[in-house]
Amino acid sequence: MSKIIKIFVFVFAFIGFLAFPQIASAQWPSDIESGSGSGQQVKQPQKTVNTQSRSNFSQKASQKGMIPVSKFGMNFQFPASWMTTDEGIQEPILFVGFLPLADNNFRDNIVICGENLSQQMNAQEYFDLNLQQLQGIKILNKGKLTIDGYEGRVIKYVADIQGGSLQQEQIYIVVGNRGYVITISSLPDRFEKSRKDAYRVVNTITF
Repeated sequence: MSKIIKIFVFVFAFIGFLAFPQIASAQWPSDIESGSGSGQQVKQPQKTVNTQSRSNFSQKASQKGMIPVSKFGMNFQFPASWMTTDEGIQEPILFVGFLPLADNNFRDNIVICGENLSQQMNAQEYFDLNLQQLQGIKILNKGKLTIDGYEGRVIKYVADIQGGSLQQEQIYIVVGNRGYVITISSLPDRFEKSRKDAYRVVNTITF
């Protein structure tokens, strides 16, 4: 199933090249890793201090201009001004949102996917499994982050698509027997601006 997630993520990254005109604070994790080895044998999802409580989600979801979504055991919200699509959406894709920055060649976007895992694994193992399938990329950073108390993995990289370069950040989270992948896609020269917009969604996620 992880291979399917990779395929869908790149399909919707490609769609960004076809979808235009327009309709957006987070810090990169401080514990950046230089390698990809897991070094962990924990089979259960690793929980740390909660960063997003369910009560906070409910309160934020009711704020004006934000739309709450609940799918596949995940709750999040996105700005009502954003353009989204349900066209072509099927599992494992849960959500596709188009970010404000766009030009005649590419529309920045965030894609959220979820899948039932065929075996029990932690976030590092899930990350390592997916990383093996990302070919032809230049890794810029790898690190850790926490969403709703669940420790996840994050990677930032540049990929060559259609003769140009696309920058992406992917977040991997495991909750119970489910794996989630959040992908932010943008052109390299404006990636950080779109990343801040995308984290308006990421920072609302609860399970």
